[in-house]
Amino acid sequence: MYQSGSFTDIPGPAGATSSAANGINDNGLVVGSYSDSKGVVHGFLLKKKYKTLDVPGATATVASGINIKGDIVLY
Repeated sequence: MYQSGSFTDIPGPAGATSSAANGINDNGLVVGSYSDSKGVVHGFLLKKKYKTLDVPGATATVASGINIKGDIVLY
């Protein structure tokens, strides 16, 4: 994340083998995705702590955006 002239790493939840931050809202909430040690892709919400977001029945989930109200776009 780039803010006020400096970069902050967003590493993903503990145990993530890779991660991508895909969206941030005006409240500083970050959404994205990460892969776990088994190669499964999960979405995440970062609001001080990581929360995993998985679409029921999906083999992979990616969080791609979040609005000011906190509504999250997943696929």
